[in-house]
Amino acid sequence: MKHLLKKLSIAGAGGKGSKPKPPIYKPPVMGELQYGASHSYAETLDLLSDGPIEGIVNSHGELVDGLNILQGIYLDDTPVAVTSKSAKRTNSLTSLEIDTINSLNLELDNPVAATYLSKFFQELGKVTDRSEDGKITSLESDTSGGIELFEDPSFPDVVMVFLRSQFKDLRGFRSPNANSNPKALPLEKENYALFIRGFIQYRGPSSAQTFPWYLNRELQTDYDDSNAAYRNNKQPKGTVQNSSLIWGDTTTLESSKFLFSLSP
Repeated sequence: MKHLLKKLSIAGAGGKGSKPKPPIYKPPVMGELQYGASHSYAETLDLLSDGPIEGIVNSHGELVDGLNILQGIYLDDTPVAVTSKSAKRTNSLTSLEIDTINSLNLELDNPVAATYLSKFFQELGKVTDRSEDGKITSLESDTSGGIELFEDPSFPDVVMVFLRSQFKDLRGFRSPNANSNPKALPLEKENYALFIRGFIQYRGPSSAQTFPWYLNRELQTDYDDSNAAYRNNKQPKGTVQNSSLIWGDTTTLESSKFLFSLSP
């Protein structure tokens, strides 16, 4: 580099030579290679946590990875990448949802309702103790019929409703008779075989709680451990009337503080 000159001196053998002088810098000249200095600062932050830290999040608090990780990296308090609209649903209710809750007389802030909610799902967690593989079709029932081979086991999910439309046995023949295998076939091809987990009763350390259930807003009676499943091999095809399948905490639907509903 022309602006940096290093002066050297050579000492002969046995003679005393002068020491090399230190480098000197020539002032930069316009048009020639110039030099300068710049400074950058980096700041690191150590985090302490009671548990594992999952990773970098964006401005919505959502975990990001891949190129989206730039949404959680800031330079001079400015994110490298702009955070897009959050994919999370808000906690606000629509007017239709509010009207529906009010019409069913739900008491969401009632501690009794929260107790019913806890007991209901604690009992559902015991379904594998109530029947083989937790299947609806392996529950005791006053309606004759065997275990449906094509019903999935209730683990870790819980089957509440099982619907069968196939009108053939394992050999491919139409088998409307009760001795066919599997035994849960609809009696006619225009029908469904419909099965519902009818009897749900909490039996924990606190007081027992039975959850009556309603089909088409009609209370279903005479269900217990010996008749715990609704079985119907001739359910007509089409929408269940009023799309109403509900479990509550009382035998009066309108006064129930807890409701668990499916729309089959």
